[in-house]
Amino acid sequence: MKAFELPPGTSVCPYDNEYEDEWLIVLEGTVEVRTPDGRETLECGDAVRFAPGPGGAHKVMNTSVEPARVVLLSRSQEDSDRVMLRREAPVAVYPDSEHGQRDYWDRER
Repeated sequence: MKAFELPPGTSVCPYDNEYEDEWLIVLEGTVEVRTPDGRETLECGDAVRFAPGPGGAHKVMNTSVEPARVVLLSRSQEDSDRVMLRREAPVAVYPDSEHGQRDYWDRER
């Protein structure tokens, strides 16, 4: 998981694609997302999934005059099997396909 604060006129990265699914969640403001299908404006609370490979290529840009905050989520073999998102306080419970729901810190020392 990576969180980004985007000042006006900036982007998260160049137009690229990933080897795994990646999710974008807009936490504050608005962003413009470029994909092979065109451009779309996303607002606070919107989420989108980018598929692996060229079909999921994307670029996340702040084309507004206000700052924006986004989070990008993906899984790799180095990641644990859980994700924690923070805004004001951590969200504590996440689904786990094998064990149902559990606390984020479960099985951590």
